[in-house]
Amino acid sequence: MTLIDEELGNPFRRILPVESGRHTNGRRYEDPSTFRLVMSDLLCSLGLSASQTTALEIGIGEQRGPSRALAELGATVNTLDISPNDEIHTDLWKKRVDLESLVGTPVSELTFRWFGRVTDFQEPILGGITDDGVYHYVGDAAFVNHPLGAFATKKCDIIYFWGSINGAGHNFSLGAYSRQNPTCSLEERFAKPISLLAPGGYLLAVSGFMNRCGCPGLEPDNIPRFNQSLLDVALSTGTHSERRVSDLIVYGLSKPFAFDYLHKEGRGEEWSHRPFTEEGISLALGAPKVPDARKDLLSPDQLASLDQIGIIDAVAVRYE
Repeated sequence: MTLIDEELGNPFRRILPVESGRHTNGRRYEDPSTFRLVMSDLLCSLGLSASQTTALEIGIGEQRGPSRALAELGATVNTLDISPNDEIHTDLWKKRVDLESLVGTPVSELTFRWFGRVTDFQEPILGGITDDGVYHYVGDAAFVNHPLGAFATKKCDIIYFWGSINGAGHNFSLGAYSRQNPTCSLEERFAKPISLLAPGGYLLAVSGFMNRCGCPGLEPDNIPRFNQSLLDVALSTGTHSERRVSDLIVYGLSKPFAFDYLHKEGRGEEWSHRPFTEEGISLALGAPKVPDARKDLLSPDQLASLDQIGIIDAVAVRYE
């Protein structure tokens, strides 16, 4: 396990919360140039060259910042979402007959921006290519490796969830869709995309604090739950796939750094009494609880190292 905090070059240190009175409104990105630095640092920390990287974002929603930044750096970028969006799935929108067949509802009865989710499980199909060169697909992550789907022959160097696992607000989270469709478990949706990774590729999960709408806020009560959720995701993906895991990278902010920021917001003392994680919570917030596997899968030294982190920003699992 590798820990990368703000002193060791955690790329997410550049994304600080947007202040809103006494509370912090998530950790949204604002400046595109800053965000390009974040993605450049991220690729560097993973040993990836942008020009030779193929990426897939699962659960893009309306949050185009991460994928746009990767494309501007020279990467080949794909996205996948269960919800068609008229701003990015432009080709699909133009083919209204196909669109109506896909969602099972006449286009005239749908709102332009959010017009409902795919009613049945769907292998990925190309929905559109935006001006930044990003390929946007519509479909279910559980069918991402379907032999008739668009990714049947693709291999990716990095597959990532940017706040879509445990996001809230306007984000349709991966976990929420799994709970509505219990025939396909959340674990399966995590494990299926791993088969698309090239040898040495990474599965990355970024905290829900980073989602576009900045909800939920970076509050002391939320931090232990989100820390636990990301660790659960990392350990789950490492055990639900037949692929061998060669490294687990945890990006985070050290306790002193996190305390200093929250203290300026008047919340430091309140947060200092909270545990690092919340034992035995769900894999994704609101989903059925799963056992805490950290003590079985991590050594005492690794657990002690984790205790130096105050806020986990992301976890990356590398597969052989």
